[in-house]
Amino acid sequence: VNDEGLAKHLTNALNLQKKKHIKTKQNANNNVDASSQNDNELYDEMLMNYSLAEEHHQKIMDPEDNTDQILSTFISYNKLFVMIQRDALIFENLLKSWNTAATSGKIRYQDIGEIYAKLEKIANNLSATLTQVTALPGVYSDDDLLGNLHLSAAFYKSSLYAYCLAPLYKIKGQYVESMALLNHSLKALNECHPFNSSLALPGNIVNGRKVASLKKNIELACLDGESLAIYQQKLRTKASQNCKYNNGMTLLESGFKLSPSVIELNSLFPLKPTIKPVMAKPTLFDLAYNYIEFNSPQATTAPKEIESK
Repeated sequence: VNDEGLAKHLTNALNLQKKKHIKTKQNANNNVDASSQNDNELYDEMLMNYSLAEEHHQKIMDPEDNTDQILSTFISYNKLFVMIQRDALIFENLLKSWNTAATSGKIRYQDIGEIYAKLEKIANNLSATLTQVTALPGVYSDDDLLGNLHLSAAFYKSSLYAYCLAPLYKIKGQYVESMALLNHSLKALNECHPFNSSLALPGNIVNGRKVASLKKNIELACLDGESLAIYQQKLRTKASQNCKYNNGMTLLESGFKLSPSVIELNSLFPLKPTIKPVMAKPTLFDLAYNYIEFNSPQATTAPKEIESK
């Protein structure tokens, strides 16, 4: 980096990242939880320096210079991952708050509702930022890195559904809906490529161990949800008991014959009748027009005039 101002901002940001890495390693060795407030301040300072570096570089870069393009990608990549690490830390702390509120003696739905709204917002932010990373030059051409990024996005969405939304439905006695969310989360994780441990993500936000732990917890929750859903079916109407889940029928139409393999978010309730567009003019009437006979106006019997005497 030849520009003094750009070098200054980048050096500050990289030094702060190094400081954060050392602090995280020390906390892990001493089994000490990281301070959310101090870490957020550190991330904000890093973001400020990367933003200044990015703004400064945009003013002086040559769009046709390959070196400037690589440096621009480097700055954007690091800036986005600082945002991701900050949001991931907030997500983990909110999950702890959720568990505390959900496992308390008396559940206050207003409290957990507020926490869930924050969790959902952070999960959406993480998914959006990870998508921005996949669009960077040099990233979308790396299949291994791209696979890890897609799995990371699915990890946070699945964590939100499996650890928060599904248990909330379970608490309210809606076991079928809870199992559908669990199956949806597990399916989203299984559809991604396995995490490539040889290509760690910055901050170790997601790794193979975390993904395996989440899958195991979802599978255990599915086993628990299956028995509860079967119990719930006995309390519901017995209509259509002989129906089977086939021909695109929903669970409601199938008589609630449940198994984890068929319960998904899009198979809970029927959306029939299916609404389809129709032609403005009735086609059948047009086809039959030539076969319809109309009385001739001239054949109509005219009223007789009364002769005057």
